[in-house]
Amino acid sequence: MRHRSVRLQPDLAWPVALVPERVLIRTPRADARIAATLPRTIAICLAGVLTVSLAAQAPVFDVALFRQNDSTERAIRLRFPDGVDLTGLSIQYFLTGPFGGYGSVLSINPAAREQSVDTWREDQQGREIKIIIYCPGYGFRLVTESGLAARRIGTLPIQLEPLGSVFLAGRISGLPASPRLTIEAGYFKDWECAFFNLIDCLQGSITVATSTIADDGTFTLNIPDFLRDPVVTSYRDHGRLTFRVIGANRDLDLVDAQNQGQRARLPIAPFYPGNLQLIAVPR
Repeated sequence: MRHRSVRLQPDLAWPVALVPERVLIRTPRADARIAATLPRTIAICLAGVLTVSLAAQAPVFDVALFRQNDSTERAIRLRFPDGVDLTGLSIQYFLTGPFGGYGSVLSINPAAREQSVDTWREDQQGREIKIIIYCPGYGFRLVTESGLAARRIGTLPIQLEPLGSVFLAGRISGLPASPRLTIEAGYFKDWECAFFNLIDCLQGSITVATSTIADDGTFTLNIPDFLRDPVVTSYRDHGRLTFRVIGANRDLDLVDAQNQGQRARLPIAPFYPGNLQLIAVPR
C-alpha cells in the first residue's frame, strides 16, 4: 500500500467528509473547496497533515486548487471602452506582497473588452499592484490599487484620452534586397522604475509606430506626441525612441549615420528630424 502526505496551511486543517469514490475537503470559505477522486480511499486529517492511503492508483491531487476560486475572484478586470481598437495594447504591471515583488507584461487578447490581471502570486494574495497601460492613439494610463488583501476590485473601467502625433522622416542605407521591409519605433519608458518604486528595473520598449520602407530606403513615422501626455511629463525623464527594421531574414538594428557605432535613439521632443539618416546593421 502506498501513502501520500500533503502538507496544508495550518489554518486549513478541517474535517474531511468521506463519500464513495471521492474525498471532499471543506474549508471555512464556502467558495474554497477541493474534491479529488480516489479509488477505495481512506483519508485522515490531523494536525494540518492530510494523509491519503491508496489501494490502487495515486489520485490527481492539486493543493493549489484550494485557492483557485479566490484567485479568480480577486483578479482585476480592466474594462476598455467599446469602439477603441485594442491592437497594440500594452499592459505592464508590478505586484507586491508577502512573496516580495513580481512584474510582468500581460498577454493581450485585442478582441476582448476586458483584460484580466491576477493579484495572486505563489498562492498568496498581493497587497498592492501598479499598472502601466498604453493603447496606440491614446495617452498612458496609470493604475495603483492598494489594500488588495482586504477588498475585491472586480471590474475597473479604463478611460483613455486621445493623443496626437509628431511627424518624423528619414532614410536608411545598407538595407538588404528584401521586399516589404518595415521600420519600427520603440519607446523606452525611462520613468517606469520611478512609477513602480524600484531603484532599478529591466526596461523593455513598446512599439509606438511602424511604417513600410520605400525601395529607396526612405520612410515616414507618426510618433505619439508624448510631451502632451500628462503621465509622461509628470516625470523628469520623458523616455527615448529606438528603431529597428523587421521583415528581412533577420531583424536589423539601426545606427546613427552621423555617429556610427551608436544605436540610433532620439529623446522625446516636440519635433523630430525630417531627414534622419540611419544605417542598417545585423543584430
